[in-house]
Amino acid sequence: MMKSLSNKLFMKKQLYSLRMKEDMHILQYLNAFNRILSDLLALEVKLEEDKAFLLLSFLPSSYDHLAITIMYDHRVGRCQADDSEQRADEEDRFHRGGLRTG
Repeated sequence: MMKSLSNKLFMKKQLYSLRMKEDMHILQYLNAFNRILSDLLALEVKLEEDKAFLLLSFLPSSYDHLAITIMYDHRVGRCQADDSEQRADEEDRFHRGGLRTG
């Protein structure tokens, strides 16, 4: 991908317009998010925003409690990508009825 201004702007628009739909699987969303970040990195675009915050902000409102839990996890002190992806996948399976508690 050429490092033209139009390519950089296009990829930033892709990032800021990305939203997870209620019927979308969380891993699909995470793959799209990571692909866009990878493309931006290849274009040498520096994001001022916290990537973890962007990731959590683009989740649907049904995932608000997950986002809050990850953001305020006192053990971690900061959001770690691997941990967030695992929690998000568990949350997605719970939403779809595939994970039972107890």
